Amino acid sequence: MTTHPDLADRYADLLLGGMLMRPGDHVGVFYRGEDERDAIVVPVIVSALAADCAVVYVCDRSEPEEVTGQLQAAGVDVETALRRGQLQVLGGAHAYVAAGNFEPQRTVDFYRGIAEDSRVHGFGVLCVLGR
Repeated sequence: MTTHPDLADRYADLLLGGMLMRPGDHVGVFYRGEDERDAIVVPVIVSALAADCAVVYVCDRSEPEEVTGQLQAAGVDVETALRRGQLQVLGGAHAYVAAGNFEPQRTVDFYRGIAEDSRVHGFGVLCVLGR
């Protein structure tokens, strides 16, 4: 997901394994097992939240509560981030098959809604991660 052109002056630099990411970047990461996945994803979420970005994380195999627990263990004030609308941790079924089947337009609308919600909450950069 990219930021809107009118937000071009707002940015956040995030590191992923030594690689600098900027708004508009799309990165695919391969990992071996849950431990390696978490070692990649959790630090990106932590740094995005610290940079005052909105973050949406769509889980596939983990439950949202497991992820929020990992974030708390990494020092994130999860309750505040959730309350501010800065953080959303969702199950993959909620994002992709909410009505029992995958419909591409519904998924596009879902992400458009998330982008609008992040702007309403005052976040100039939205970081979307999925696994």
